[in-house]
Amino acid sequence: MKFYGEKVVGKSFCVKARRNGSHQFTSMDVQKALGAALNKKGLKVKLHDPEFCVYVEVKDERCLFFSEVKKGAQGLPLGTAGSAVCLLSGGFDSPVAAWMMQKRGVTCEFLLCNMAGEAYERSVLKTAKLIAEKWNYGYYPKFHVVDFTQVVKQIKERVTSRFTQVILKRMFYRAAEMLAEVSGAEAIITGEAIGQVSLQTLTNLKTIEEVVEIPVMMPVVGFDKDDIIELSRRVGTHDISASIQEFCQLVPVKPATACKAGIAHAEEEKLDLSVLVSAFNERKLIDLMSLSQNDMSTPYIFKSEVPSDAVVIDCRTRSEFDQWHYKDAIHNEYYDLLNSYKSLAKNKVYLLYCAVGMQSALLAEKMQADGYLAYSFQGGVRSLEKI
Repeated sequence: MKFYGEKVVGKSFCVKARRNGSHQFTSMDVQKALGAALNKKGLKVKLHDPEFCVYVEVKDERCLFFSEVKKGAQGLPLGTAGSAVCLLSGGFDSPVAAWMMQKRGVTCEFLLCNMAGEAYERSVLKTAKLIAEKWNYGYYPKFHVVDFTQVVKQIKERVTSRFTQVILKRMFYRAAEMLAEVSGAEAIITGEAIGQVSLQTLTNLKTIEEVVEIPVMMPVVGFDKDDIIELSRRVGTHDISASIQEFCQLVPVKPATACKAGIAHAEEEKLDLSVLVSAFNERKLIDLMSLSQNDMSTPYIFKSEVPSDAVVIDCRTRSEFDQWHYKDAIHNEYYDLLNSYKSLAKNKVYLLYCAVGMQSALLAEKMQADGYLAYSFQGGVRSLEKI
């Protein structure tokens, strides 16, 4: 009565009890006694669909009372169903796919085949770390990064344009199987969903999957995009995924929607697969649980050289820019850029610099959070002048 007397006034109610331990009474005895006490106010007991429910859990000599039950993720204990390699891109699909398999007791080693540099890697890493910390209690997943720059370069130069997507995905699967072999994983997890993009047809997926011998799990394969996005909110990855550009495809003008295995074999004969093996052997390994905030910031924000394809932005004052600036740099003062960077194209790489490299670092970090491939030149102008 002390806890619930006023809360059940004017409402239908019920009592649900369960007991664990050795007692002189049963769970039904608890329900009857508490129900009778609350019913003294003349309230209506309703066992099915009441307006208010009192829950009681008795464990040994402790008794817990509560009136709200929140549904958890459910599923099986993590690790009871084996281990798999999850191909993680940072978009909505693959994190949800990983979470769904984890619900069935499968642990994940996360693999990023990176084609877009450190800023993109950092965004995907944030997704993996969130999944690890929120949904991997008692397990310590790893994040593996394979630099796919040379693999992509070779595909672009040698493979017929309309088949590049399929060949690239086959390379992803090969890298995942290599990781499975060294980590002891038994399957590959992907975020493929039928019909979302031109690549994801049954014919293409069959051709892609044939390059590996272990099972490929596609838990969201029949989901609509809206369903996947809604699940990403529950997983907690939605906001990160919404800001990330996906670089998982080469995009030809007329991509093949039905690439047969024979065609894929002929295209791959043009490639040197040792390039993939070398990239895999040089992969980066990150322990997600021990990763600090500083580990996720400094290595991914600063550059000590100017990328050949970068748009260089001088964030200093106009007078400082006129006195000296890096060749081909454009001027956009710090506070102006802070308010206008969202108007910049997201398909370019940006290198920012200021006097000592700190203001530009703050800008670069903010831009990265919004999905831009932006960096700060380490050391600022003094270091840049020495190049």
